[in-house]
Amino acid sequence: MAKKTRDSAEYDILRERSGWYAAAWRDYRNLSLQDLADELGTSRSYLSDMETGAVDRNGKMKRFNRDWLDRFSKALDVRAGDLIDTNPFDQDPRFTAIKAAYPMLDETDRDALASMVETLRRRHG
Repeated sequence: MAKKTRDSAEYDILRERSGWYAAAWRDYRNLSLQDLADELGTSRSYLSDMETGAVDRNGKMKRFNRDWLDRFSKALDVRAGDLIDTNPFDQDPRFTAIKAAYPMLDETDRDALASMVETLRRRHG
């Protein structure tokens, strides 16, 4: 079970400051700052600064770049786009599972899924 250490609104505030939902996804994957820092080969304090959008002594925000986005994405087993756009605690886990599985589906399975969605859409108006 995912360990939610903050209110969802706090994750949204962190996302506004830092540009991504790194802290939310780390908590969703039940990893401590130290666990993820070790996985990424960086310090706990630097990781915390990146998650929160902290400002360095020159007034420059410590934000992620493409390299960090890719590294986080792999370490947290999440699509890079979801790190930026999706608070995992605001989604139904069933939807998240379907979304994660979609790239692995062949055309036949994708057509079947689309047909199922259309049937449900008609049924529920």
